[in-house]
Amino acid sequence: MAQTEKENGFEQDSHVGVRLLSYLLTFSFVISLAASSFVIYSDYQRGVSQFQKNLDQIHTSYQQSVSYSLWNFDNRQLESQLHGILNFPGVVYVYIENRDKLIQSAGDIYAQADQTYSFELTHESSAQHYPLGQLFINVNYTGLYDDLKYKAVTIIFTQFLKTFSVSIFILFLVRILITRRLATMASWANTFNLKNLDNPLNFNDNRHRNDELDLVANAINGMRKTLKSDAEERENARIQLLETKEQLTVAI
Repeated sequence: MAQTEKENGFEQDSHVGVRLLSYLLTFSFVISLAASSFVIYSDYQRGVSQFQKNLDQIHTSYQQSVSYSLWNFDNRQLESQLHGILNFPGVVYVYIENRDKLIQSAGDIYAQADQTYSFELTHESSAQHYPLGQLFINVNYTGLYDDLKYKAVTIIFTQFLKTFSVSIFILFLVRILITRRLATMASWANTFNLKNLDNPLNFNDNRHRNDELDLVANAINGMRKTLKSDAEERENARIQLLETKEQLTVAI
């Protein structure tokens, strides 16, 4: 009964592989989260930088043409140019103001603006400078945020799947190479006593190896043989002593 309780106790306390799996998953989650945060932040900075490059390109490409259309009251061309600006990623609303008066606009006025960019519209003629107003560009980061969310979920999922697969394989190896053999050693130790020294410790896995657990098993078997030899010597000495006593008794 006591032996059974000991074996059950070992089974309850031998979840080394499960604890190892939980530690691996926890550590991997922390590392994956940190790595994902770094990647996502880098991509965010890169995305914002790309938006700024697009705005600079709009400034360079459209300032003179829009100013020319505005100076010539070419509303059709002006509308076409503003819609062309809307084709740039993230641009949701474009409008021209002069002295707080809206002159022309295109896009969704109600769209959230995460960034507003503007530049002056001017016309020069006969060495004179004529201010025509300002062109404002509202930029929305929703597309960037959606891409970052998708990338974050993809990275975390793939990292978790990879780590979980590796952890399961490690758990399998721990079970085969360590836990099962430790259970064999514990079961053998529960049946070991000085009256049962003929039962060697064997793992019975038919594998030729010489790892640390095999060294421990060999040391235990060596100790068992030493104990058996000492017990046999003591038994022989006891028998010899009894025979000597009997001979003395007969002689007397």
